[in-house]
Amino acid sequence: MGRNYCTYITCFVGRRIEKTMDSQNKVKNIIFDLGCILVELHPQRCIDSFRSLGAEAVAKYIETHQTRDLFYHIEVGKITNAAFCEAVRELTELPLKDEEIESAWNSLIGTIPEHKLQAIKELAKTHQLFILSNTNAMHWACCEPLFTTEKGENVLQLFQDIFLSNELQLIKPSAEIFQEVVKRTGIKPEETLFIDDLQPNCDAACQLGFNVLHDPKGTIWPQKLLK
Repeated sequence: MGRNYCTYITCFVGRRIEKTMDSQNKVKNIIFDLGCILVELHPQRCIDSFRSLGAEAVAKYIETHQTRDLFYHIEVGKITNAAFCEAVRELTELPLKDEEIESAWNSLIGTIPEHKLQAIKELAKTHQLFILSNTNAMHWACCEPLFTTEKGENVLQLFQDIFLSNELQLIKPSAEIFQEVVKRTGIKPEETLFIDDLQPNCDAACQLGFNVLHDPKGTIWPQKLLK
């Protein structure tokens, strides 16, 4: 589908997303972003955690949404967890322990609300589900256990595949990361809905022919897709 259609999904989600998921349409696959869309994020808690360690330089990075250098390198898998911690020590000039740095870094990660886990279960009955996320090994390790319902059901196994930037060494919104997903799965963009909280990522997917849902707070998709 063309760019105009994607723009309508973004701007008029209440009217257009229902048409996209209609049985007359051919959407067979759904690609979810991880942070915000599935997992709740707590950036202020993360900022406060680093500030409590005296790591103001790192807190500023997070506060100003900087994705260059340190954070970029960890999310594209160019440095290890140990190298990340060492880089934080160099940046802050503090003798922080790896455990302290990792704890502060992982305080960004919240939970997955139960209603989202239940929505995943329902959508998996009729669609192939995927995850495509800009993330890192530390955060993913925190996220994996969150895909468990109150009854102990593991819904992570309902996803056909999971694509993480640090493993692919590619990052959204590059066209290459979307093309890699298509290459590995064989899915067709025109049969796929991509859901993300960031407009640039949605725009990139849209340019490649994906249907997109821009969901800035991660609250729209459960109610709209299950209507």
